[in-house]
Amino acid sequence: MRCVCLLSFKWKGRIFGGWKSYLIIVLIWLYGFLTQGLSIFGVYGKYGWSDETHKCDFLNTTPDTQPRSNWFLISWSIPCVIIVVSYSLIFIKVKQSGRSILMKK
Repeated sequence: MRCVCLLSFKWKGRIFGGWKSYLIIVLIWLYGFLTQGLSIFGVYGKYGWSDETHKCDFLNTTPDTQPRSNWFLISWSIPCVIIVVSYSLIFIKVKQSGRSILMKK
């Protein structure tokens, strides 16, 4: 939200107004449940107790699939990229604002 407010304030009301905020929260939670649920319910990969690692982990049911790698890409990398890009844009905007304030003095 900070990124949208700083970069284009006119979009704030269009994206985060009223029911749209609730929809964004629901979509974020659904994303989390879906990425975890695919392996927990056995749709993609198998999740359970591993005797090798002595913890709940992805089980090697077939040697040719890589559910852990795919889960890592989908569940962790996508949100991480979004966060890094957002904070980079915020940083750039703050630096530009600071320069313009210093130029006016």
